[in-house]
Amino acid sequence: MIKNNTDILIYSCPSFKQSRVNNKISNNFKKIYKNNWIINFSKNKKVFVVTYGCQANYRDSEKVVGIFLYAGFKLTDSEKDADIVFVNTCAVREKAEKKVFSYLERLKNKIIIFSGCMAMEEKIVKKIIDKKMSINIVISINNIGKIFFLLKQHIITKKNIVDVNSNFFNVNDERLPNNFNFSNFKAFVNVNYGCDKLCTYCIVPYTRGPEIDRNFKDIIDECRKLADLNYQEIVLIGQNVSSYGIKHDTTFAKLLDEVAKLKIPRIYFLTCHPYDFSLDIIRIMKKHKNILPYLHLPIQSGDDNILKLMGRKYNSQYYLKLVDNIRKIFPDIVLSTDIIIGFPTETDKEFKNTLKIVQQIKFDNIFMFIFSKRHGTPAYNMVDNVSDAVKKNRFQILDSWYMKIIEEKNKKYLNNIYDVLVDGISKKNKNTLEGRLITNKIVHFFGKKSMIGKIIKVKITETHPFFLFGEVFSK
Repeated sequence: MIKNNTDILIYSCPSFKQSRVNNKISNNFKKIYKNNWIINFSKNKKVFVVTYGCQANYRDSEKVVGIFLYAGFKLTDSEKDADIVFVNTCAVREKAEKKVFSYLERLKNKIIIFSGCMAMEEKIVKKIIDKKMSINIVISINNIGKIFFLLKQHIITKKNIVDVNSNFFNVNDERLPNNFNFSNFKAFVNVNYGCDKLCTYCIVPYTRGPEIDRNFKDIIDECRKLADLNYQEIVLIGQNVSSYGIKHDTTFAKLLDEVAKLKIPRIYFLTCHPYDFSLDIIRIMKKHKNILPYLHLPIQSGDDNILKLMGRKYNSQYYLKLVDNIRKIFPDIVLSTDIIIGFPTETDKEFKNTLKIVQQIKFDNIFMFIFSKRHGTPAYNMVDNVSDAVKKNRFQILDSWYMKIIEEKNKKYLNNIYDVLVDGISKKNKNTLEGRLITNKIVHFFGKKSMIGKIIKVKITETHPFFLFGEVFSK
């Protein structure tokens, strides 16, 4: 413990410097979750877990749910009914942080547990401490094995607690109770944790630590369990899955090949870095029909100078050649990307180079983001001489270009019949269902709730920029 006052108990705080220490996966799980105190405390207690961010955050939340269920708590899908609210956060963009704090301000009369990537940020935890915010426990995901010890301390002392371990020695313990609660037909499976790329704009290497691979056999065993449970889709996830095995005697292509052999109907993966992407991955995708023909390959910028400032380790020609080789092997592959607009010092000419790349490659999907400074990254201290007005204008220009490309690409779907994995009721219209094609394209259609979790055939009748509309096809 490094601090103890009348308001808060601080066992450890995040350190960006310490977060870059080599991590390892721990197997030190002890059955601490069913001691007498937690058995008595958990009776009739309900937990609500809210998740912000990427697939890795959702997978972490599933592990959190597994721990609480194992200890005897009940899960609720309503914060109003909850005794404990566990908030798992994202730190990639400032907008996400504002959204989280806005949500926290609305919570009343709950035990609030704050975790995820924001909990690993030095400035965020300092803000929580200095402003004496009504957050009862701040804990890092990699320290989640201590959650009930800290919960007991909070109840007994009536003090708020901070325990954020930046050493990453216990990151995502492989033997923690597991739970695939967000879906009974679709699951995320971690391939590796952390990131070594150190792009100058990215906070992830500091919030999730250096890159470490899971054991090959452990991944296969987890996927086999999901196959036995009749899961319809598995998404292999990591900050950079394409680098899996580089430090060991294996590759992501070999892992993907073995997972595909389990005969799970649908498999895809997120995300890859162009620098160490292997064409063997594409060959394996081509080999197996149950691997979706979908590849997310972030370019971030189409200008060489900006790519260098970003620390991306490749130039535009490298990326163009890689895409060309990918399409030679797999002509029908669907390609999506990320692009950051308004990176510090970006000129009109440099932005136009990005537009040229977009026009040349014609991505099937683009996730566009206006540059957001993240405290603790090298880009935070760069001179940001691109005004907000210019950034917004460039965003609109790129979006306009993308809309024209997607309008043309969507024509191929019209009046054709596709297999659709039905995810659930549409978020936009409660009277329709929502699912995805093998190209990861969203489709809405009228159907029965009994179709959720199944793969059905849908005929596309309308196209829209961000989704398709169709009707259930029956012979």
